[in-house]
Amino acid sequence: EYVTSKVKTKGELKKKISTFTIMKFFLFKVCLPLFDVGTDIASFLYLYNKGHEQWAAFTLMWMFVPFTVNFLIILNDSIITLIKRKEFKIKKTLMKIFLHFPLAVPFRNAYFCIVLLTGVNEVNIEQIFEESALSSFYESFLESGPQLIQQIVIMSSTGQVSIPQTFSVISSLFFLTWAACTAFFVQRHKDYTDPDPMM
Repeated sequence: EYVTSKVKTKGELKKKISTFTIMKFFLFKVCLPLFDVGTDIASFLYLYNKGHEQWAAFTLMWMFVPFTVNFLIILNDSIITLIKRKEFKIKKTLMKIFLHFPLAVPFRNAYFCIVLLTGVNEVNIEQIFEESALSSFYESFLESGPQLIQQIVIMSSTGQVSIPQTFSVISSLFFLTWAACTAFFVQRHKDYTDPDPMM
């Protein structure tokens, strides 16, 4: 359903994605996460400049929760792998760890956009959509969700509603809702899963 044309490259049959599909991928996988993180940083700076250091610290903390949780999961898996004396791939492990560092996911998805523009195999297309969807779950459920609740609590406690906080709440709510809807399709049985239903 993603493929619009086929091109011969180095003797290999490759698929070319429609421009509209790539534009939607860029919007939801790159622009939306960047906007969400950007509004969180703006909220952090606003709270810090207003003298709410503790609220600012919590706002910044949630940005690193996906990275921290992912690091602990991979650390646990790595220890088990070493104990069982299985093959341990250091480079691949480090890439998985830093994938959820703030701003890493949208930049990786931007790279995927370039790959899609050049034309890839149909199997790789599905892998790209699935990987980009799964990598967004950490940010949405571990960062956007808590950030949304915290910003609402801050505005209720201080009685002040700033522009950065307003955009932070809107972007976090949209990002969380979109990720939850995507998770319904991606986490199903492999016979019914859709790597990216919005594409």
